[in-house]
Amino acid sequence: MNVARRFRAYAAVALSLALISPARAAEQMDQSNRPEWGGGWTHVNPAADGQAAMWQTFKPTCPNLTAVEIDVLTIDPGRGDDVLTVEIARDGAVLSSTERSVEDGFDGLLRFEFPQGVPLAPEQSYELTVRDTGATRFGWKYGSNTYERGSRYVFAQERPGSDWFFRTYAGMAPTEAQYRGGTGDPNDPYQIATAADLIALGATPEDYGKHFILIADIDLDPNLPGGKVFDRAVIAPDTDAAQEGFQGATFTGVLDGGSHTVSHLTIEGGSYLGLVGQTESGSVVANLRLSDVNIAGIDYGGAVAGFNRGQIATSCVTGAISGDQRVGGLTGRNWGAITAGHNGAAVMGSEDVGGLAGGNYGIITDSYSTGPVAANRDIGGIVGANYGVIATSYSAGTLHGTIRVGGIAGYNGPEASVTASFWDTQTSEQGTSAGGAGKTTAEMQTANMFLEAGWDFVGETANGTEDIWKMAEGMGYPRLSWEDWRP
Repeated sequence: MNVARRFRAYAAVALSLALISPARAAEQMDQSNRPEWGGGWTHVNPAADGQAAMWQTFKPTCPNLTAVEIDVLTIDPGRGDDVLTVEIARDGAVLSSTERSVEDGFDGLLRFEFPQGVPLAPEQSYELTVRDTGATRFGWKYGSNTYERGSRYVFAQERPGSDWFFRTYAGMAPTEAQYRGGTGDPNDPYQIATAADLIALGATPEDYGKHFILIADIDLDPNLPGGKVFDRAVIAPDTDAAQEGFQGATFTGVLDGGSHTVSHLTIEGGSYLGLVGQTESGSVVANLRLSDVNIAGIDYGGAVAGFNRGQIATSCVTGAISGDQRVGGLTGRNWGAITAGHNGAAVMGSEDVGGLAGGNYGIITDSYSTGPVAANRDIGGIVGANYGVIATSYSAGTLHGTIRVGGIAGYNGPEASVTASFWDTQTSEQGTSAGGAGKTTAEMQTANMFLEAGWDFVGETANGTEDIWKMAEGMGYPRLSWEDWRP
C-alpha cells in the first residue's frame, strides 16, 4: 500500500572502507551535502515512473560506499507500509541499488546496505537517489555546522522557507594503529615492538611528548629486515648538522624500555647522536638495555642520548661509541640526571670523553662504568669534565689519555662535587683523578668498603631500604640490583 506521507528526512550517507584494520573505528564527515556541490537535493513528484524521488550529485571522500542511512519520520501515519529504494549512479547509469520496507508510522533510522561495496573514485561526481512508491513531495533544509560528540560530523546550512532537513556523514577510513597499541597516555603508553615501530616514533615529532613502552626486544642490525644504518639519532634527531647547536624537536616524553634490549644500533656521522638526539627537562628514558651499539659521529654522542636534559635511569649500554668532543657511554653531555646506569661500551674521542658522560652539569648517582675510555684531553672513568654532582658511583675500565686524565673525572669545575665514588687504580692504570678515591681491584671487590661509604645494598638497612646495589663478596664489582644477577 502506498503511503501518502511527507518526510522530514535526514539523508545520512554512511561511507566506510571495506578494509580490515586493527585501528579503532572512527568517523568523518562526507561532504556530499555542501551547497557548492553540483546538483543539490532535488525533488521530483511524481517521477516519470509514478514514484516520487529525491536526488543529489555528490563527490565521495571514501573509495567504497557500503551503506546509506536515512532517518525517516512518517508525518501522516495510518495509510499502510511503504518501500524506499536507494540508488547510486554515475552519468545516469545505476551502479547499485537496495531497498527497505518502511512500516506505517515508522520514526527512526533505516540502514540501506548494498549487496557489495560500491567502488567509487574519490572526488568524482555520482548521483544518490531515494525513491518512494507513494506520491511524496520532498523538500530540503540545511542546518548549521555542528559536531555531535562520539558520533558524527555534520555539515549543513540554513535555507529559509523550506521544511525538510537532511545531513550526510561518512565512516572514516580507519587509520593504521599507532605502533602496536596504546594511546600514549601515562596509564596507556604506546607499545613499541619492532624496528618499524621505533623508526615510526622517530619520524613523528608530534608524539615526542607522549609515553612509550617497549614490549619486545628490537634488533636494528642493518643486515636484517627492518634494520638500517642511521645518519642521525633515531628519535629527536638534530635536523640540520650545518647549523651550530641542536636543530629540531627534543624528546619530552617517557620511554620505558620494559627491561627489553635494543641491539645493533648503528649511527654514522653528524652530532647529537644516540637512540635519542636530545632529551628535554621532564623526559625519562628508563629500563632500557642497548646492546652492541656502533655510534660514530662528531659532537654530543652517547648510546642513550646525545644531550640529556631529562632523566636516564636503570639503563645500560655495550658496544662502541666514538666522536670528537663530548662523547660518553650514556650521553655526550648531561644537564639532567643519570641514576642507576651502567656503561660497558668502549668510548673514544678527542676531548671531554667519559665512561658515562663526556661532560656533566647535572647529577650522576648510583652508576658505574666498566668500558674502556680513550681520548686526548679531559678524560674520565665516569665523566671527562665535571661541573655538577657525582655520587656513589665507580669506574673500573681502562683509561688512556694525554691531558687531564682521571679515574672518576679528568677535570672538576669550581662548583663540582664528587662524593662516595671510587675507581680501580689497577684496571684503569691511573693513580689520580679530579675527585673520588682510587682503590685496588681487591678493595673494589670488597662490600665493606662501599657499605662504609654509605652505599645502599640488598640485605642491609643502615644505608637505606631502596636496595640499589648487590654484590657477591670477592667475586666481582658491585652490580645494580635491577640487572640480571651474576658475579
